Amino acid sequence: MRRRILSILAALALVFGLCSPLAGLAPEAEAASVTATGGSGDDRWTLYDDGTLSVFTLGTPESEGGFPSRPYSAQNWFGVDYEDIKRIVVEEGSTAIKTSLFRHCAYATEAVIPDSVTSIGANAFYGCKRLKTVSLPSGLTVVPPDSFYDTALKGTLVIPDGVEVIGYRAFKGA
Repeated sequence: MRRRILSILAALALVFGLCSPLAGLAPEAEAASVTATGGSGDDRWTLYDDGTLSVFTLGTPESEGGFPSRPYSAQNWFGVDYEDIKRIVVEEGSTAIKTSLFRHCAYATEAVIPDSVTSIGANAFYGCKRLKTVSLPSGLTVVPPDSFYDTALKGTLVIPDGVEVIGYRAFKGA
């Protein structure tokens, strides 16, 4: 009888995921490794080997801070090949996305922008041709000109209630 009760308890534990007969045998998922970093002062970025570009930035869209006003070139973003950037994550606590900061990051498919961001610069995501998903932060009041020009945004884009101005061609080609 005691053996039967233990068998039932063991079966319930497996069913409800309380333990696994293979625990410890499956390899742990490896954390992404850093492949490149840059920036200075209050502005910094890190690229991970899974293609995630993590950015922290303070100030206003027009202020340069640790990023030059035009971080892009025809071939790369701060020396990183565009094709290596698959996902853009603006870190919590960031307050602005600089003008043209992610311009031509054409291989990125997703941009994560936290609610701490209150302003986005013009051309911020211009030419991000594969960008399909983005959620605009709740404190945003202006979507500047050309900010999402020539992107591949799909589905429903929720414009926050506080947005008072949508700039010229902000979503053209999206």
